Amino acid sequence: MGGLTELTLNNIDFSAEEVLETVLRGALSYKLQALSFARCTMPSKSLGRLQALKPLYQHFTERTQTSLKILNFAYCNLRAETVVILDSLWNNKSVDNLNITGNQMGDKGALALSKLIQVNTTLRTIQWDENGISISGLQAVVIGLLR
Repeated sequence: MGGLTELTLNNIDFSAEEVLETVLRGALSYKLQALSFARCTMPSKSLGRLQALKPLYQHFTERTQTSLKILNFAYCNLRAETVVILDSLWNNKSVDNLNITGNQMGDKGALALSKLIQVNTTLRTIQWDENGISISGLQAVVIGLLR
C-alpha cells in the first residue's frame, strides 16, 4: 500500500489562522504517520492560535486510534496554547513521539504535561525543553512521571 506517510511543513508562515486551520484539516484527513510544523510562525493572538489548533484537538479527541505516530510543533511559540495539543492527546493510542520544544508554554503547560503523562500510556518520547518552566513546573512533571 503506497501513499504519503510523512508531511514536513517546517519554517512556514501560518500567521493567518485560517491557513493553518485549513492545512491541519487537510493533513489530518490523510493517513500520515508523521506531521511536522517545526519553526512555523503561528498566529500572534492567543485566540487565533486556539482557532488554528481546533482541527488538531477535534481529530485526537474524536478518535483514540489514528495513523499518526509523530507530531512535531517545535519552536512554534505557541505559548499557553501548547496545552491544547497536550489535552488533545489524553486518550490517543497512536502518537508515541511528541516534540513541543521551544514553545514557552510555562508552568501551565508543565502541569498539562504532567497530567498527560499520567493518563497516556502510548507516548514514548516527549521533547519539551526551552519552554520557560520554573522549578515548580518541573516538579509537577516529575510528580506526573512518578504516578
